[in-house]
Amino acid sequence: MKLVGPEVLAAVSPARLRSLKVLCVASVVAPAIVFSAYAYITYDSAHRAAEAKALHLVAMLQEHTQRVFETIQLALYHTDRLLVGMPDDIIRNSHDLWSQMKATQLTGPQIGSVFVLGADGSDVLNTRAFPSPPTNFSDRDYFLAQKESDAGLFLGGSYIGKISKVPIFNFSIRRSSGDGRFNGIVGSSAFVDYFQKFYATVGDVQDDFSVVLLRSDGDILARYPEFTVGQKLDLTDLRRDSAAAHQIRYTSSPVDNKSRLYASAKIGNFPAYITFSIARGAIIREWTRDLAVPAGVGIVITAALLLLTLFALRRAQREGLAIQQLKDVAQSLNEEIQRRQKAETSLLQSQKLDALGRITSGIAHDFNNLLMIISGSLSLAKKQQAAPRLRRLLEACEQATERGAALIRQLLAFSRGQTLRPVAVDVRRVLADGETWIGRIITEAVQIEIACEDDVWPVFADLTQLESALLNLVVNARDAMAGGGRLTIKARNVTFAERQATRPLFGDYVAIAVSDSGSGMSEEVLGKVFEPFFTTKGLGKGTGLGLSQIHGFIQQSGGDISIISEAGKGTTVTLYLPRSKEMPSPEQASMQHAASLPLQNEDVVLVVEDDDAVRKTIVEQLYDLAYRPIAVRSVEEARGILSAGGRLDILLTDYTLAGGSNGMELAREAKKQRPELRTLIMTASLDIQNLSGTPLRKPFTQAELQRALASLGSRRS
Repeated sequence: MKLVGPEVLAAVSPARLRSLKVLCVASVVAPAIVFSAYAYITYDSAHRAAEAKALHLVAMLQEHTQRVFETIQLALYHTDRLLVGMPDDIIRNSHDLWSQMKATQLTGPQIGSVFVLGADGSDVLNTRAFPSPPTNFSDRDYFLAQKESDAGLFLGGSYIGKISKVPIFNFSIRRSSGDGRFNGIVGSSAFVDYFQKFYATVGDVQDDFSVVLLRSDGDILARYPEFTVGQKLDLTDLRRDSAAAHQIRYTSSPVDNKSRLYASAKIGNFPAYITFSIARGAIIREWTRDLAVPAGVGIVITAALLLLTLFALRRAQREGLAIQQLKDVAQSLNEEIQRRQKAETSLLQSQKLDALGRITSGIAHDFNNLLMIISGSLSLAKKQQAAPRLRRLLEACEQATERGAALIRQLLAFSRGQTLRPVAVDVRRVLADGETWIGRIITEAVQIEIACEDDVWPVFADLTQLESALLNLVVNARDAMAGGGRLTIKARNVTFAERQATRPLFGDYVAIAVSDSGSGMSEEVLGKVFEPFFTTKGLGKGTGLGLSQIHGFIQQSGGDISIISEAGKGTTVTLYLPRSKEMPSPEQASMQHAASLPLQNEDVVLVVEDDDAVRKTIVEQLYDLAYRPIAVRSVEEARGILSAGGRLDILLTDYTLAGGSNGMELAREAKKQRPELRTLIMTASLDIQNLSGTPLRKPFTQAELQRALASLGSRRS
């Protein structure tokens, strides 16, 4: 019976949960990967765009600066032509010449001034003022360079002007002379402020840009934003290929110590370079601003996907938990159903065996009475003078009677009707003693192994019945291994912490397992092995009462029996016997023999037996033994004799009497009236309990009756 189908359990399988977990992770990882790829691409694009922008602006600045330099160069050469052949005194005092130079200066706002210096560096003429104030510039680089040799158009470094008092840088050429002698220079100054103002207009403030005009030796001529006169840049950091017109480099600025993107270009043929730079921080800020919208959209999408997958995962987990709980409940119910089915099967089998036992017990009781009549009559007949042939026939009848009595005892053992004499039994000693008789029963083709734990507990059982049970199991194992095999007998301690439906045992037990490697049994056969007269052996090879007798003995002893068998693989029968609280006696014996006492003839015996034929047989046996019997058939008649006051020495009564009377109760009642009265209980059943003495089992022989009466002792005088 299945309460949960596979399609339900598969609804939330581990694979589905793993898929949802993967989807949950993917809902975060996938957008993160896409966003990271997009961020990487846009990061590179932002730098490429910044580089393109810087290259464009540096090209524009290069063009502007080159025009400025060319304008100043033309103004210088034009002024030089005006001065050809004129001495310094005339130049210094010529207002017309000053006016022409002033007009040349005004042609371009980038020209701060035009001036003429003498061979000694003195200021001869200067468009800043007329006449020129007495100032000497012989220490300036643009003068010294031309004094040493004709340097062509020389670009001087930046410095604070002696007249203007502001940052400037100068251009100079050597004045022309007819004899080639150095007679001074013509120069022009450019205001740094002019370039800074222009540079401030070319870039975007958010780019944190800078523009640097510098000489080829790295001396900074002008810079936006401000700089300190005399600062330098290492051109090797800006340009790897001096021949390239435009170049891009990423480096740190020595002026503001910021990491910058530099685009640089050479100013025509002039020994100067122009750079435009954008701070990398500004590029990254622009890049992050561009990422803001995609990042926001990505976060929203990722959050939505994550929430959806988490919702699906949580729902699947809840469904999985509910289905798992349903599965657990279903499994528990299935196990409970199977347990109850096993318990019902076991109960039905037990009820079946009990019913058979009750039927068997009733039949055995009646059959015992019949055997009692036959056995008693035969005992009396043998005492008569008879021909040898008749005597042999009587002995054969007596042997048949004994065999019938033995068969009845087996039936009563199955029905748990026998009286057991449980004592503390040493299992190790039983198995050790068993090695002797087992070896005589088992053939040489069978290997024998007997194993017993050193600390195995003693059991509380009838020793004779235990030995008989082991004998039956060994014989069955031998018959199952006709071609040889292995017989194993093992004993071990077991403790059952709780009762089970199939084995209602609780506490300490000793398990004695008898295993063989024989033919085994099928499941169909296993269901019938404890039934009386059921056997798998051939005709005449077994009564079918062996296992049923063992079953009755074990159940009556408070234990249990189990059989595990498989066709072709052998059988294991395990006996569970309760642990004894007492230790076994040193002299443990399986046979109890009653002492033979001398006959007490002339004793008066009150015989109480409801079966007429049995009663007559017992009376005849007593007369033959020199007793004086008084026979009655009911308890009422026996009470009358007891109360009459006549001599009575022995009460011999059947246990089960007509009308539901009980021979044991009659014996107790008689002992109260006559304490000196000796009592002996007869019974054809084996289920009587709590007897004060040993009962006399039916059927019994005259000799057994004689020993039983003698064991009661003599009459008290």
